[in-house]
Amino acid sequence: MMLMIVCGTTLMNVGLILTPVSIYQMSRGALVLWVGILSVMFLRRHLYLYQWTSLCIAVLGVCLVGLSGSLVKKSVNEGPLEGLIRIATSDDDPAKVALGVVLILFAQNFTACQYVVEEKIMTRYKVEPLVSTTQVKVQELMIGCCNLGRILWPNHHPYRHALSTLLFQRPISLL
Repeated sequence: MMLMIVCGTTLMNVGLILTPVSIYQMSRGALVLWVGILSVMFLRRHLYLYQWTSLCIAVLGVCLVGLSGSLVKKSVNEGPLEGLIRIATSDDDPAKVALGVVLILFAQNFTACQYVVEEKIMTRYKVEPLVSTTQVKVQELMIGCCNLGRILWPNHHPYRHALSTLLFQRPISLL
């Protein structure tokens, strides 16, 4: 469960770096389609025609928003790895936006899997929502403390220096 949260959040944040905020927020609307498909596949839910129609309309809107920000003016004949490296390092904004939208849509799969697994757990084991949320947040806190411990470990001097600069230097702490 935590792996899905970490992968989904990381990919969405990388996608946010590469896309404008408006396109990022609209691209997150594709989550309903992934949750709908996975609910039918794994939870054996039945969606009616009007529900499928509304999902398709929502995804069409997401596609239009993603397309509007990622219209590429030129095509390049190169391999996929070279193309991704060129897109990520270039100043060509439409290509960066296209890569960001793809990453956001891929991240939505992780988030949709998380939602479906949570729903399966909640219906099968009759777990109180507050208890489940508390357990997840405690796990996230423990992972965050472990990562902070790694940063503050003596062998990671650049990270320690950056953290102490951020927290204790007067000009930065005033922000």
